[in-house]
Amino acid sequence: MTLSIVLLVLAGALVFVLAPLFQKEIRPAASPDHKALDAFAEATSRRDACYEALSDLEFDFAAGKISQEDFTLLKQRYQMAAVAALKDLDAMEGAETT
Repeated sequence: MTLSIVLLVLAGALVFVLAPLFQKEIRPAASPDHKALDAFAEATSRRDACYEALSDLEFDFAAGKISQEDFTLLKQRYQMAAVAALKDLDAMEGAETT
């Protein structure tokens, strides 16, 4: 009795383990859209670089390393670049939800 139960459990386990080897149709694993992921990573990287550049710029200005007009010009450029990156990220998130 015990031997038949053990053999039955082993046979079931063997069928479960070997069943994928005998399937006729092999389905590829679901792959994410790599282009979308790359674009998202690139926009995130641009945003983070702008934030870091703005932080460094403010530190350099406070330390007296750059002039007021250079600070104003560079701050405006980095802010515009950060806004562009944020708009790209928003557009990607909006496209993902629809």
